[in-house]
Amino acid sequence: AVATLDTLWRAAHAAADAPVLDAAALAGDAPRDLAARVLCPHPAARWAWFDAAPVASIWSRNRDEHDAEADYAWQGEGLLLTRVEGAVAWQVLPRAGCALLDACAARLPLGEAAEQALQQQPGAAAAAVAGRGLQPPGSPIPLPGTRMNPVTSPAAAFAAHLDRLVSHDLLALAARFSMAAIFLQSGRTKVEGLLAVTPGAIELFRTEYRLPLLPPEWGAHLAAYAEHLFPLLLVLGLGTRLSAAALLGMTLVIQLFVYPDAWPTHLSWAGLLLYLVGRGGGRLSLDRLLRIP
Repeated sequence: AVATLDTLWRAAHAAADAPVLDAAALAGDAPRDLAARVLCPHPAARWAWFDAAPVASIWSRNRDEHDAEADYAWQGEGLLLTRVEGAVAWQVLPRAGCALLDACAARLPLGEAAEQALQQQPGAAAAAVAGRGLQPPGSPIPLPGTRMNPVTSPAAAFAAHLDRLVSHDLLALAARFSMAAIFLQSGRTKVEGLLAVTPGAIELFRTEYRLPLLPPEWGAHLAAYAEHLFPLLLVLGLGTRLSAAALLGMTLVIQLFVYPDAWPTHLSWAGLLLYLVGRGGGRLSLDRLLRIP
């Protein structure tokens, strides 16, 4: 059972990104409209119920490196895991909370989902079920376990389809390969063979690419090596944020000291690199495999 929660943790960590439920969107709903709402779990949400033992508490204490020998209430309990700002978070759930999430995953309206949850745990208060499993209206803090199912209009449904189709993972992959190709192509013009910097490249740094406080020989070698190393890391998705930040710094140097009139080109590079710095390499990267933020 504990291994099951480890598997769910990894699934939550590697799941796709999606907007979390905005409680303000539900605050103005009449009770009948709220009951008719269809909410679905966030892609990063994972949950499980264990009937006979406090598996969730045992797993949570071990994960947090608390005293594993502490006394437990030997009863069934559930656990909800989701990803908050890139880190997996979890909370223990009652039976009703797990049942509510199960019903929402089956795309039942919220009213029917709440009824099923209360059937599983008749003594549970509806507010407590909502507070643990789904975001209650009016709450100032969105719960990343759920997101709104955008079925209210064709335009919203089409936008949601595009969100899933053109995901962060796809955008990050395209940005990584695009910027890697640009800088690697530039780096290859400075070398012969594998990484032998050419005299012509050094001469360019003595004239056209002249940089303050940096000898031409150093500038040519540093640029050539950086334009090979960081593109390779971007392709692999390893150290994506750091690699993108390094290439962003090179772009700034080029803009300020080499080709200030080429700012439209540099701005387009900066846009892609800033996206990678801010959002990371996505699931199709070694960063995600190695759990590097």
